[in-house]
Amino acid sequence: MSPTKEKQPSQIYKVTTKDHYSLLSIGIKTGRKHQIRTHLKYIGYPIVNDPLYGHILDNRKLLLESYAIDFYHPLENRFIHIQAPIDPRFKPFSHIDLTSTIKMPLHKTHQK
Repeated sequence: MSPTKEKQPSQIYKVTTKDHYSLLSIGIKTGRKHQIRTHLKYIGYPIVNDPLYGHILDNRKLLLESYAIDFYHPLENRFIHIQAPIDPRFKPFSHIDLTSTIKMPLHKTHQK
């Protein structure tokens, strides 16, 4: 479904930009298939190496990584936070502490 036909369930923030690439922090509420990929394409930030919605830079994996997840665990009656180290493919941004970054909302960069 087009992001214009429903309220977008993603929160997208630009953390920083380097060499024409942006590191984004994205929060999703629903987890629909391809949700992040379609929303980023729509606002003009396609994912590197995404053969369906982005552009191919090289033959490596899609440059989309889950850094952390938070969810409520109903049996334990508490929130769970799981965090992973940043993938080495994001080395140009390795100097950034994602837990302390200022989040800047992104706006659509083009009109359809």
